[in-house]
Amino acid sequence: MASETNTKKIGDLVLREFDSNYCRKVILLGNSVTTKIGTPLDQNGGSGGASLITNGNEANVDAVALEAVVSGAAANEPCLCLVRGPAIINGDELELETSVTVAEIKSVLDAAGILVQEEPDVAEYRPEYAS
Repeated sequence: MASETNTKKIGDLVLREFDSNYCRKVILLGNSVTTKIGTPLDQNGGSGGASLITNGNEANVDAVALEAVVSGAAANEPCLCLVRGPAIINGDELELETSVTVAEIKSVLDAAGILVQEEPDVAEYRPEYAS
């Protein structure tokens, strides 16, 4: 029997979306940018295209990658992204750089109409089910 691989899909990240034709956009990535589904991006990040959100530029997040893309030394690799709402995404599925937290980018995405919803902590509400 073949082993099953557990890869992330758009549906793991995007919980609700008004209209994909309105909420999504293909943006161009900058030099040497690698994305996974759920990677926050800055569309005006320089280096010829969108860049990753790192510590210090959390306020610049204006897109969330909906596909895994590896951009080589040349810029302008296309990447499908969620750029506006109304939409609800799972904050636990965001692929964040080191020292960037969901709380730091949540309000910026909320302003764009993208609500970041995190899964509840089971141990907090039902300690008997905590593992």
